[in-house]
Amino acid sequence: YLESLFRTLAIHLLRDHAVFAVAPSSSNGRLSAEALRQVRDYVHEHLTREITLEALAALVHLSPYHFAHRFKAATGVPPYQYVLQCRVERAKTLLMSGEHAISAVAQAVGFAGQSHLTRHVKRILGVTPGALLPVRKNRQKLRKNGEDDGIAVCYTGDLTKK
Repeated sequence: YLESLFRTLAIHLLRDHAVFAVAPSSSNGRLSAEALRQVRDYVHEHLTREITLEALAALVHLSPYHFAHRFKAATGVPPYQYVLQCRVERAKTLLMSGEHAISAVAQAVGFAGQSHLTRHVKRILGVTPGALLPVRKNRQKLRKNGEDDGIAVCYTGDLTKK
């Protein structure tokens, strides 16, 4: 009887008087909009560094397992694929700007090397980084000569491969 009384008192004190951080919760098994915004901001700010699942999960106070499942439910892709897509998109922008070599772009967006960048760009965009360069250079040459090539963008495909 005494043990039951202490347990009831402890539960009462914890429920009514405890102060603790509340993890972002969601009734549908997805990350909250605020948690998703925090993760996206973190990924975009740290693309040049290694981004671990543990770091992303700690950012929103979840275990890596629960974070990965909630992130995928919210975005449709696993966290690792999301980071790769962000890196490829930034690499595409840098390559098409005409200011950097492929190897410099690979390092600038956090890939291990040029071949690592090439593999993921080919898988996600369907073209190699080198294939973007001649198109960009030809467009610059035409613009320099005052001609219009009639091409609005070099790549208009969907960035998510299904």
